[in-house]
Amino acid sequence: MDTPAQGVQIRIEKPISDDIRDDFQEQLKALVDDGSHSFRSVTVNDKMTMNLSPVADAKTFADKIDFAKVVKIEGNVIWLETLDD
Repeated sequence: MDTPAQGVQIRIEKPISDDIRDDFQEQLKALVDDGSHSFRSVTVNDKMTMNLSPVADAKTFADKIDFAKVVKIEGNVIWLETLDD
């Protein structure tokens, strides 16, 4: 999945439960820069990728994430792990 031009891509490369995935998705949607948003999620081989927009700055967006561990930020791509990893 291509990274969004006006948003962020979230990558989770370790398997997570459906409940955690659903919780992450809802919490991430709440962090976008404005009330309306675009969201797309794909899971392949237990690796999940989510695109969210609008997000003006990936670092600022990542700083808001308190429900997961931010492992790395590269451009507008943010890698997450669950907090208990």
